[in-house]
Amino acid sequence: MIPNLADPRLRRAALAVGGVAALLAVLAWRLDTARFFQSWLLAWLFVLGIALGALVNVMIHELTGGAWGFAVRRPLEAAIGTLPVVAALGLPLALGLAELFPWARPGATEAVVTAKLWYLNPTAFELRALAYFALWIALGVALRRFWRRGETNAAAAPHPALRALAIVGLLVYALTMTLAAVDWIMSLSAEWYSTTFGLLIMVGQALSAFAFAVACSVLGGSLRGSTADGARTAQDLGNILLTFVMLWAYLAFTQFLIIWAADLPVEIGWYAARSQPAWRWLAVAVLGFQFALPVLAMLFRSFKRDPRRLAWLCAVVLIAHCAELLWLVEPPFRSDQVPVHWMDAVALLAVGGLWRSQGLRDGHDRCQAHRRRGADRRRDRRRLRLRDRLARPWLRPWLRWRAACAAVASSAAGRRPRAAARSEVRARSVPRVAAKPAARVSLGRPAPRRRANSHRAGDAARRRAQRRAGRCAVNTGLLPCIALGFALSSACAGGEPPAPPQLAAVGFDQHLGALLPLDSRFTDENGASGPLSQYLAARPAVLVLGYYECPNLCSAVRQSLAQSLRAIDLEPGSQYDVIAVSIDPAESADAGARARATASAGNGQSDGLRGWRFLTGPAGAAAALARSVGFRYAYDAEQRQFVHPAGLVIVTPRGRIARYFFGVAYPSAELRQSLLEASEDRVASPVRALLLLCLHYDPATGRYSATIESVARAVGLATAAALAGLIVVLRRRERKTRPPVSR
Repeated sequence: MIPNLADPRLRRAALAVGGVAALLAVLAWRLDTARFFQSWLLAWLFVLGIALGALVNVMIHELTGGAWGFAVRRPLEAAIGTLPVVAALGLPLALGLAELFPWARPGATEAVVTAKLWYLNPTAFELRALAYFALWIALGVALRRFWRRGETNAAAAPHPALRALAIVGLLVYALTMTLAAVDWIMSLSAEWYSTTFGLLIMVGQALSAFAFAVACSVLGGSLRGSTADGARTAQDLGNILLTFVMLWAYLAFTQFLIIWAADLPVEIGWYAARSQPAWRWLAVAVLGFQFALPVLAMLFRSFKRDPRRLAWLCAVVLIAHCAELLWLVEPPFRSDQVPVHWMDAVALLAVGGLWRSQGLRDGHDRCQAHRRRGADRRRDRRRLRLRDRLARPWLRPWLRWRAACAAVASSAAGRRPRAAARSEVRARSVPRVAAKPAARVSLGRPAPRRRANSHRAGDAARRRAQRRAGRCAVNTGLLPCIALGFALSSACAGGEPPAPPQLAAVGFDQHLGALLPLDSRFTDENGASGPLSQYLAARPAVLVLGYYECPNLCSAVRQSLAQSLRAIDLEPGSQYDVIAVSIDPAESADAGARARATASAGNGQSDGLRGWRFLTGPAGAAAALARSVGFRYAYDAEQRQFVHPAGLVIVTPRGRIARYFFGVAYPSAELRQSLLEASEDRVASPVRALLLLCLHYDPATGRYSATIESVARAVGLATAAALAGLIVVLRRRERKTRPPVSR
C-alpha cells in the first residue's frame, strides 16, 4: 500500500523519532562537543539542500514550462515551505563556531586565518546567515503567494510577473548560495579555495531536491506508470535527473582538473586529505551511486518509464548525496579515522525527523478545482471512516432502528433517501478527469517508414543522380573550410615564439618507487665525506636539489620548506632529515656552510636548522642522483647559471622515492602526511602516480600543466565521440523497436 505523505500519523511518527534522536544528540553533546557539532552541521546541510534545491527547481520550471513540473510541484512546494524550520534547526550551530571553523577559535594566529578575519568573524558570519535566510524565505513566500493567487487552469501559461520573479530569484540564489558555501563549508579548511565550489554545491542541492520530489510523487500516488501519460512524464523526469547528474559530474571533474593542472599545492592538499584510505572508499561510493549508476540506468528507456524503479534510483541518489556531504564536511576534523560515526546517524534522524514533522506538509495545487476535489475526497473519507467505526455487532439493532426512523422521516418530509445521498457522496469522491482532445486520425496514405519506397521507380535514377551530386557539392564546399581550419591552427601553433634551446632539456619527471644511488659519495657542510646512505640514517628525508649560489629559485625553495616544516609536529633530526644537494660540481663544503648560515638567519632559528644537511659532490655523483629522481637541468654558459625546475622529493629510509612536491609552496599537512607514510616505506598510490604523470614541468611558463591540457583535450574529444556514438546506437535501436504505424 502506498503511504500518504501528508498523513498526520506520519508526521507524529516523525516527531517521535526526531524527538528521541534529539535527546540522544543532547547526550552526545555532553560526551563529545566537537563531534556533535560536526554531525549536526552535516545533517543540517543535507536538509537545507533539499529545501533550497526545491526553490531552484520550481523557478526553473516557471521559466521553462513543461508537464514534468506539475508532477513534482506538490513536494517541491512543501519543501520550500520548510525554510523557516530549517533556519531554526541551524541555530545550535551558532554555539559551536569555535569547534567547527579555524577562524572562530580565539587563539588562531595563522597568517591565512588572520588575513581573512575582516570577512570571516562570528558577528559578520551570523549577520550574513540571517540575510541569506531572509532573502530565501521572502522569495519562497512570494512564489507561494503567486501560486495561491494563480490561475484556475494548470495548463495555462505562467504569469509574466511570476517569470520575472523566477529570473530575479535565480540570480539572488546564485549569489547568496555562493557566499554561503564559502561561509559554511569552504571555510572549514582555512587554506582552501575553489572558484567552482559554489556551483558544485548548487547543482548538488538541485539534484537532491529533484530526487526527493520524484520519490515523494511516486510514493504519494500522483505519478503512476500504468497510463501512457504517466510513463511519458516519468521518462521526462528521468531525463532531467540524468541532466542534473551529468552537470554535477562535470563540475566536480572540472574543479579537480583545474586544481591539479594549475599546480596549486594548498588546494591539492584538500583533495589529499580526502584520498586517505579511510575516506577513499567513500569517494568511490559517491562516484558509483551518484554518477555511474544513474547514468547507466537512464540509458534504458524502459527504466525511465517505470516510476517505481525511478523512485528507488532517486532514493539511492539521495543517500549518495548525503555521503558526498560527509566527504566534504568531516575530513578536516578526522582525516585518518573511520568516516561514519554513530553521532552522524543520530543527527540525521533528529534533524530529519523534526524537519519532517514540523515543516513538510502537503503543498498546494495551482488549480482551484483540484483543491476542491481534494477537500471533497477528504470529507468523504472521514464520513466513511465514521460509518466503519459505528458498524459494530452490538450496535446493529440500534443502527437498524435509526435507519428506519430516518427513512420514515425522509418520506414524510419529501426528502431523498439516505442511499441516494450516499451514492452522490461516492460520485463526488471519484476524481474527475479533464477531457482530452480528440486523437488525430490519418485518412491518407500510410506514414513513410525506414524501408524501400513502394512507389513506382520511374524517377529512381534521377533521384540517385541528385543524391550523388548533392554529396559531391557538400564535400567540395567543406574542403575549403577544412583547409582553412588547418591553416589557422597551424598559424596559431607556429605563431608562438620558440623556447630557448636550454629549456628543451629541463624537466621534472616522476620516478615513484625508484631507488637512489646510495653508494654515491658526497661531502657535507662540515667537510665530512660519506655515501648517500649514511645521511638517510634509518629515517625518511626531504631531498632538495639545486645549487647554493643560485640567484633565483633555490633560496626561495629552501626558505619555503623551512617555514612549512616548522609548522608540523615532527622532530627534525630524530623523525626526519632534510638533505640539500648541489648540482654544481664547482661548489665546495664552504658554499654549503654559507648556505646553511644564510638559511638559519633568514628563518630566525638559533639551532642552525637541526636535521639539515647541505651536500656537495663531484659531477658524476650529482648527475646520477638527479637522473634517479628525474631532475633534468642544463647549464647556460652565457648567463653562467643552471636552468632547473623547482621542487622536492620525499625519500623513504631505504632510499626509495615516495612523493613529489612541485613549485615553491609546500602545505604543512601534506608534508607531515608524506613523511609519516615514507617512514613506513610506503610509496604513493597508483592513482596518485597516474595523476603525477599528468603534471610535467613546463620551463617556458614555470608551471606543471603542459601535459594535462593535452590529456583534457583528448578526454573531451573521446567523451564527445562516445556520446555521439551512443546517441546513434540508441536512435537506431528505437527505430527498430518502434511499433508499426496503424493504417
